[in-house]
Order: sequence, then structure tokens, then C-alpha cells
Amino acid sequence: MLAVGQGVNDHPPVILRPRFDGRGVEERLAVGFSTSDANTLNIFGDDYMAIVRSANVDGQVKVFGCIEVWRLNGGAGGGGIWELVSKVPQDLVNRVRKPYVAIMGCLEARDRIVRVILVSNFKGMWGTIWFSFDLVKGGAIAHPCIRVDSPLWKWIPIPETRMEGLNIAGITLSTGLKL
Repeated sequence: MLAVGQGVNDHPPVILRPRFDGRGVEERLAVGFSTSDANTLNIFGDDYMAIVRSANVDGQVKVFGCIEVWRLNGGAGGGGIWELVSKVPQDLVNRVRKPYVAIMGCLEARDRIVRVILVSNFKGMWGTIWFSFDLVKGGAIAHPCIRVDSPLWKWIPIPETRMEGLNIAGITLSTGLKL
């Protein structure tokens, strides 16, 4: 559900339902919204959606194999259309993938950068993976003053904390805290 604004003249809350054309299994998109596809995690934020598609390894253990970023284009009232922006390159996914039993994430689009953070748990140990995607360099936003000379996707290494037994209910990004 998405609510925009707080005033009387603002749009009422809407439920977003992505619509996709019917592609074959070989071109199957990672969008789930189905109880039968427990290997798909949808993360929403700032008119974007990250889709993490995973595969079973052994019993409940999974690894993610595909991360996509989608943008909501269109008008208010739930009439928007989800458009694929980019996928994390497979070589980068292979470099940072690790097994998990539980996973959650958050997404933020700010200053022309989409940030996707995943927090996973495997055998009681928590791990954090942080990706960012440059919308300008990726062609999603045209801007004549910005040079295109670095990779579109970046992996931000997070030190291994070896946190164990942490009870975590969620994760978020905040720009309000000044240190």
C-alpha cells in the first residue's frame, strides 16, 4: 500500500499491483506476489522496487541468484507501470552471495543513486550486503553535467561483524541523523 501526502486534497492510499506481459518460463521475471514463490523477496522504496530471486540449496538454506531494480512509472491511483531499470551483474552476485535461511532488505533512491541493503541470517550469524546503482550513469536519468566513467553497480563492503543471537525485526536507511 502506498500513501502520498497528508492533506485533504492529496491522493488516497492505493495498493500497487505490478503488471507484466506474459513471457515464457525462460524469460520469467522475478516478480512474485504469489504464495507459491517463496524464493522471491520484493523490497519497496521511493517509487522503486528491488526483487531478490533465490534458489534452494539444501532444505531451508537458500542463496540469491538475481537482484533486479524496477521503477514505478505512471500516474496516481494505482495506474503506474513497473519498468525494469537494471539487474546486478552476475559476476558481482557470484562474488558476494552467501547462504541464508532468513533475509530482509531495504531500498532507498536518493541523489540519483538506488541503494539496496540485504540482511541475512545463516546458522544464527547475521550478514549485511550493500549494493548501489547509479541512475544517471545507468541511463535511467539523463543529465548532461555528469561524466560516465565508473561502474553502474557498486558493492559496498561491510566489515564482517560475526553478530550472533541478534533479534532484528527490520532494517532502514536514514539521512536525518547527523554525527
